[in-house]
Amino acid sequence: MSTQYKNQALEIADFLEELTTLMEQENTLSPEHLFSLDLHALPDCLRDAVRHFLLALEKREQRTVRPQQEMQRSIALQQLTLEIASLAPLQQVLHRICETVRLLLQTDIGYIALYNEEKQTITIRASSGTSPHLIGVEQRLGQGIGGRVVLTKRPHMFTDYPHEARRDPEVEAAIDYEGIISAIAVPLLLGSDVIGVLYAAMRVQREFTTEEIDFLSSLASLASVAIRNAQLYDQSQRLIRVHQQLSEAALQKEVVESVILTLSSLLSCDVCLLDASGQILHAHFRNTQLDAECISAIVRHAKSSIQTVSGQNSLFIEQSNHKIMCSAIISNQVLVGILATVRTAEETYDAIDRIAIERATTLLALAISTQEIQQMNKFYLRTALLYQLLFRGEQEAILGERAKHLGINLWKPCHLIVSMCMTHALPPSQQEIINRMLRSIQLTLDVARFPLSTVDNTCLVAAIPEQENLMARAEEMHALIEASLPQTKVFTVISEPCNKPSDYRNEFFKCKNALSWHERLGRDEPILWAKSFGLAGLLFDVSNMDAIKAFCVETLRPLTLAEHRHAGNLLETLKAYLENESELRATASCLHIHYNTLRYRLERIEQLLQINLNDPGTRQALRLALLLNDTFQFV
Repeated sequence: MSTQYKNQALEIADFLEELTTLMEQENTLSPEHLFSLDLHALPDCLRDAVRHFLLALEKREQRTVRPQQEMQRSIALQQLTLEIASLAPLQQVLHRICETVRLLLQTDIGYIALYNEEKQTITIRASSGTSPHLIGVEQRLGQGIGGRVVLTKRPHMFTDYPHEARRDPEVEAAIDYEGIISAIAVPLLLGSDVIGVLYAAMRVQREFTTEEIDFLSSLASLASVAIRNAQLYDQSQRLIRVHQQLSEAALQKEVVESVILTLSSLLSCDVCLLDASGQILHAHFRNTQLDAECISAIVRHAKSSIQTVSGQNSLFIEQSNHKIMCSAIISNQVLVGILATVRTAEETYDAIDRIAIERATTLLALAISTQEIQQMNKFYLRTALLYQLLFRGEQEAILGERAKHLGINLWKPCHLIVSMCMTHALPPSQQEIINRMLRSIQLTLDVARFPLSTVDNTCLVAAIPEQENLMARAEEMHALIEASLPQTKVFTVISEPCNKPSDYRNEFFKCKNALSWHERLGRDEPILWAKSFGLAGLLFDVSNMDAIKAFCVETLRPLTLAEHRHAGNLLETLKAYLENESELRATASCLHIHYNTLRYRLERIEQLLQINLNDPGTRQALRLALLLNDTFQFV
């Protein structure tokens, strides 16, 4: 072999060795790697072949990497789907979403801003790959990329933020601090509502592809559900914490001070308790002091709330420098105190704040008067006992022992008086108002005459000893409800005697069933007895009245038509025939008619109804139709 060919062979061998080393050291080969190889010593044809070889390797690697990226995205989306189904705090879910964005789109930064509809702003709540300075940055609607995303509900992108024409002065300092150059922002949508904005950002210029934008939008759809679930979880945990801490405060020796301090801690605001004249009884102030104008407004609103029927106990008062939530503490229809929470004008109250205030109001109302607490305790024990008798069905021995402590003998005959407000067409909030009114009426009932009472679902129930004047007691209770709820239709029913604990539940069911039939049939009598509709009213559900009526009319109507009256009263004849067990002579004697006249009428009934009276099934159906018609008067 000539020296020239030997040298070329050695050069090719060196090059191949260098290429092999490069391929071992690098995960992928790109055109940039070609510049690190010395191709000039190779012949032209071999140099071009090597270049083509390296480009082919790069394309092959790209085809290999793409499925891997898609698999990686699929796994991450599955993990995010699991986040949706899990119960996790909101901040943890937000951080997980930001990390997922960085991982799947291979960006420097991922962050989330949530939308505040009341303030018309978006606030950055979580990020990945940034400093803490970015958290809490607020942006107004329509300003910057995020504000435009919320308004348009469409993705937006920029590739050179320092030269962006629509830079937002409110956030540009934070963006510049993080060194963000390019970014894409997509809306977080729940249905048609925007709840925030999801960002993917780079510290270098980058053109995001349509595929990447679509993928981030899909990711945002899953993220929206995960965020809403996390928000609901946070709210439930906060609500549990409110009830637990306030309940613990109510068990302390100094109940009033403990409840006020706990409420102030839970809501992070100033709290005070005023009397009806505006004098501060207890307070926990952190940042503010109430002036005379604020106190006057609180007292005025609290007093007006006593005469106002409202779905909520707490009232919102907005002053120039304060936002105040006050709640009247009422005992026996008398204003005995006012609970007020104070925040700055920039802060707001949410539904859980209102629940916490109302919960604290209830606890304070119970703590103000020891005597009232004792009375209410006995009242609730009596209410609970009747409720358990009506709904729980506990062992008779247990219920009897509880009643004994209250001085009540459950084995002595008692009657139930059930007054029901007909509120089927009213929304739940209005029904709850009626329930509250009924509880107020219940508090006014004389325990000596109404030993047991309870309220359930717009229904006031009282248990009365048998020796009492039942109708007078029913009229008294009915009049109290009508006077308190003049716009509400009320019916009252009196039960049969309850001789043992298990009878209470059965008689209550009979009363409600009788009320349902009474209303469904359009009867106007305000007070009735549970036995008014007899066995039929007990056996048949009022929801089937149309079918029951159709059955009666179809079965019996031909016997009542005018053109058939010349044959005698066929309906009475049929009824007597069935009551006398189909005995012809006994039936004729009962009706005071001749035997042959009876046979003629029965033949006429068979013709009109197209039936055979000798068939037992037919006679049974006729008995049922007559029973229903006697009760409800359909024909």
